[in-house]
Amino acid sequence: KNPDDPECLQNDGEIITTVRLTVRDSITDTTVGVFEWKDADGDGAGAPTIDQINLSANTTYKVGLQVLNEIASPAEDITLEIQQEANDHQFFYHEHNVGITIAYDDLDTNSPQLPVGIRTLWRTGAAGTGNVHITLKHQPGIKDGNANTGDTDVDVEFVTVVQ
Repeated sequence: KNPDDPECLQNDGEIITTVRLTVRDSITDTTVGVFEWKDADGDGAGAPTIDQINLSANTTYKVGLQVLNEIASPAEDITLEIQQEANDHQFFYHEHNVGITIAYDDLDTNSPQLPVGIRTLWRTGAAGTGNVHITLKHQPGIKDGNANTGDTDVDVEFVTVVQ
């Protein structure tokens, strides 16, 4: 596998085929949507399918992230491994041209504690369309909260509409 491929999780040779975001209203705690980036053939020739994220303006959401290898049978939830190795992993979120503030809602056990990014809070502003970019970095022994440190395990982008 090419270590620069976004679908390739280099830790223990895992393959990431799916990044799933479950979005819940922060007040009612009801699910308002499940959005996926999915590359069903892993490093194969097929292009990934990517759901568009649709959110309401001026609203706060709880967002849970799940990472899967659905080539494995049964499908493997890689999120569990990332949680177990939280001191060496961090998801980084960047919004582009859409008014969303994203805050981490989980921490590792490093000293000082650093975000993991499996759980986040998203606060939308005014209506608009842009992208949310999510990168998982593997930073064994060097985790520093910097998106430029370590190896990229997955790198995905969702078109995001706030209405």
